[in-house]
Amino acid sequence: MSPIQPALSTVSLHHLPWPQVLDAARDSGFTAIELLMIPGWVHVAPDRVPAAEIRQEFQQRGLRLIGVHGGGLDGTSEETLSASLRYLEMLLPVAAAAGASFLNINGMPVHSSTPPAQRREMLERIIRGLRVLEPQVRALGMQVTLENHAHCHIATPEDYQVVLAAFPLPGHAWLGATVDTGHFHLSQVDLIPAIHSLRGRVLHVHVKDHRGAHSVPLGAGTLDNLGAVRALREDGYCGHLSCELELGDVQESVAAVRQGLPYLTDLISRTSVDRTTTPPCLRATAQSQETV
Repeated sequence: MSPIQPALSTVSLHHLPWPQVLDAARDSGFTAIELLMIPGWVHVAPDRVPAAEIRQEFQQRGLRLIGVHGGGLDGTSEETLSASLRYLEMLLPVAAAAGASFLNINGMPVHSSTPPAQRREMLERIIRGLRVLEPQVRALGMQVTLENHAHCHIATPEDYQVVLAAFPLPGHAWLGATVDTGHFHLSQVDLIPAIHSLRGRVLHVHVKDHRGAHSVPLGAGTLDNLGAVRALREDGYCGHLSCELELGDVQESVAAVRQGLPYLTDLISRTSVDRTTTPPCLRATAQSQETV
């Protein structure tokens, strides 16, 4: 069996309230769920819903919480960095107690006119923030995945390399990348080389589809998601492919989520290869703290 499995980010159904979103996820056929917990845009706020209640809602529906999307680590200034760290430090133990294995975060928006030296300063702040989070992340046995977002601090493979170089393997397997296929497209980054540049550091994947700058249901756009999954397999990836849609209408979103599972299953099936020729899994685990 393929080690790559489909999942659903509840960002795709951000229109629905908690815990109704879990009903929609279950009805669509997904069992592995990434939960939206971004401050100001949440399905679950960590200071309002106990971890035991989150776990119970998942168990009642036969769902698995694989990770949480906690928003951004903001390197814009020392003040924004401190504020974002306070939220993430509160979120981490709740996510771990609820059963999540990773915390997905991204950089925050940065203006296109920002000079390179200033952008580098912002990345250095993010590195300092990650060093603050590291002891807590390790103690909880979790991982942190950095997601590329267009027009944000971490948008390109070069941005990733600056941050990840400060946390080399094998000693920092708690930190890696969430590849977002749509945001690489929006950043005008060549998707396949970008994936290969992150070989051994990809811990999670968000699968989107686009027509130009517009998010569309999976399979209705122009993104080479098949090539992306093939590249991930070539590099030994063995995590989840998470359907993450950003559509405006709730009915359209629910329908697109239902189409998402067969789309991802087809990608996984079409890229399956003989296990005797598959490269070893390079998705490091928090428990091993090294590549395997």
